Amino acid sequence: MLARGNRGDVVIALQNMLRHVGFDAVIDGKFEQRTEDAVIEFQGDQNLEPNGQVGSATWAALDEATQ
Repeated sequence: MLARGNRGDVVIALQNMLRHVGFDAVIDGKFEQRTEDAVIEFQGDQNLEPNGQVGSATWAALDEATQ
């Protein structure tokens, strides 16, 4: 599970995936407000609970969207 406050390579991967599918994400490895907003918008588009947290369902939808 990723959420605001997380940092590191996995956040960079998330940000790259969000950017790849057209969402505004700064690729800096910091899960802050802008990344959370992009996650919420992506989740809403995918009919997922827009909670800003990246769990298994959001990862799966991102994986599918970036194929």
